[in-house]
Amino acid sequence: MTISWTRLVFFGFSVLAGVLGAILGQPLIHGNDMAINVIVTVFSILAGFLVAIMTMMGDPSAFYGRSWRANEKGREKIFNQLVRQKWMFILYLVTLGLVLAASLVGKVLPELAIWMERVYLGTAITAFMLSLGLPSTLMKIQLAKHDEITKSKMPR
Repeated sequence: MTISWTRLVFFGFSVLAGVLGAILGQPLIHGNDMAINVIVTVFSILAGFLVAIMTMMGDPSAFYGRSWRANEKGREKIFNQLVRQKWMFILYLVTLGLVLAASLVGKVLPELAIWMERVYLGTAITAFMLSLGLPSTLMKIQLAKHDEITKSKMPR
């Protein structure tokens, strides 16, 4: 397994932006129902988009013309991509769950709600930044399928 330093640096930058946003942005989100609704809507849409990407990634139809050895060789790459997307999906669900939990405890435990707001704002910023690569992922999947179909139709 090789480490993608670019991916690792971008992940670190995204987490740092999330932490800074959580600390500095919490007063902006507190009691702001419109901003909270935007977060819920955006992550609900992103979750659906991510499920579509995961479905396309796991679809074996582009590999029908290949040998089992070629398919097995490409399995690890697909597995790693699916694991990354799974963790992104979990981050979306954690963000949505924290928004719900903070709204439920807000009146009873306001101090806890403030900390939950910080956490969900931080996870929202981090997840949103990490999601910027989703269109590129979708494009790579489609191009890989196109390349496989093209290879299978080339004369030997």
